[in-house]
Amino acid sequence: DRILQFPDIETNLAALRAGRIDAAVFSSPTVIGLLAGNKSPDLERASPFTTSEKSISYIAIAFRKDDGDLRDLYNKGLAKVMSNGTIATIMAKYGFGRSENVPPGLTTSQLCGAAN
Repeated sequence: DRILQFPDIETNLAALRAGRIDAAVFSSPTVIGLLAGNKSPDLERASPFTTSEKSISYIAIAFRKDDGDLRDLYNKGLAKVMSNGTIATIMAKYGFGRSENVPPGLTTSQLCGAAN
C-alpha cells in the first residue's frame, strides 16, 4: 500500500541502503548484474520470487517479413541449442537459471496474438 517510484536503479539502491524502502523490484538481468562478482554484498535476491502472468515479459528477436528464410534458420538453430542443453550452459555462465527460462511450448502467437 506504500509503493514508491524512483527514476533509476541507482536511486532505488540508495533508498534501499538508506532504509527508506524494504525491497526493490528489478528484472532478473538487472538483479543478476547487480549481484555479479560480489559487487553488492549487502544485497540479496529474493528467491523464490513469483509474479502474475501479466507481469512477465520476454525478450525477442525480430526479423523483417522478407527474411523468412533467415528467421527459419535462426529458429532451427535455437531449437537445437535449447534441446541439447547448450543454451542452459551459456545462460548459467551469466547467472541465469531455471527461473529465467521461457516456459516450454510458449509461442509468439500466444504472447502477441495470432495476427502477429
